[in-house]
Amino acid sequence: MNEQLINYIPITFSTNRQMADLIQDNLLNNKQIDELFTLYAGYQKSGKGLATNRWHSEANQNILATIYFKPPILASVQFLFNQCFAVAIQQFLSQFIPEVMIKWPNDIYFRGKKMAGILIEHTILGDKIEHTIAGVGININQLHFPDELPNAVSLAQITGQIYSIDDLMRQLHAVCTRFYSLLKNGETKLINDLYMNNLYQFGTPSSYQIRGQVCVAKIIGIDHFGRLLLEDEAGKVYCCGLKEVVFL
Repeated sequence: MNEQLINYIPITFSTNRQMADLIQDNLLNNKQIDELFTLYAGYQKSGKGLATNRWHSEANQNILATIYFKPPILASVQFLFNQCFAVAIQQFLSQFIPEVMIKWPNDIYFRGKKMAGILIEHTILGDKIEHTIAGVGININQLHFPDELPNAVSLAQITGQIYSIDDLMRQLHAVCTRFYSLLKNGETKLINDLYMNNLYQFGTPSSYQIRGQVCVAKIIGIDHFGRLLLEDEAGKVYCCGLKEVVFL
């Protein structure tokens, strides 16, 4: 592992935004950022989550990181990268605790509670991915969360231990490097199998709101574009994008 790729910043607006600004600055100066270059922060003023969500984190208690990639895959199969990154985070946390699951598309859960959120931003050029910014927030040492986040849980709450964020960041970078190498080497079936084998509520009848209607259904797979496939009790199959299904 090249520790020069891992860069700490005490405070930032958001690690994803700072990475995007850094990419733009380097582009203007005809410079390149090394793959797996990483920013991680002690505190984010405005951490981003999926869509319009915000990521809450106490200062210096959690992992708040963004990693730069240049995935050698077509834009049409960009969800392969999302799977790869989600599996890396799930496998990293599985070193410490059991029952870590990926909630579609790429949140990380422990026994129904959210441990980590992922925000992936692809820049597309033609039919290929030019580069990818992959951000992750992982609850590590935080013991108390705001009332509006009743579903959050941290590693310290689960294990009763306090961790070195710097040490965990180096471990996380090594795990992400390993799984990214699998993607670059074409091990897409292995990545997909790990994703599906650790997918939250896969094959289990559960309550969902699908396109505005509440029903009991089970997850039966993911399609080529990363859309969720669900089958209701009558055998009807739904193919849902992000805004078309709500886990109840």
